[in-house]
Amino acid sequence: MHRAYRLIGLLVAGLFCHASAAGAQDAGLHRLAGSMILTGFDGQSVEDPGFQRVEAQLTQGHIAGVIFFGDNITSPEAVLTLNSALRSATTPNGLLPLLAVDAEGGLVQRL
Repeated sequence: MHRAYRLIGLLVAGLFCHASAAGAQDAGLHRLAGSMILTGFDGQSVEDPGFQRVEAQLTQGHIAGVIFFGDNITSPEAVLTLNSALRSATTPNGLLPLLAVDAEGGLVQRL
C-alpha cells in the first residue's frame, strides 16, 4: 500500500515539474488537475515526513485533500491534531482541504 502512495506522489510531482517547465499558462491546468486529487500519507503525527509532504502539497495547491488509512490513526486525539494541522494549511484557492477516512468493506478504485 505504501508503494501506491509513493507512485501517486511521483505522478503528481512529475505533473508539477512539467508545469514549471511548460510555463505559467500550463501551471493553471496542472493546479486544476491537482484540485481533484486526494492522497494518503505515511505517518501518524504532524512531525512525520509523509505528513509534512502532503501538508506542503496542499499549501502549494498540488492536491485537494488527504485520505486517512488505518496506519495513520492511533487515537481520536491524534486524528484531531492531524485534522487541525491540515485544515489550517492555506491553499492557493482559499478552499479548505478535503479530508477523508478509508472505510473497509467496500469496493475501492485507486490510480
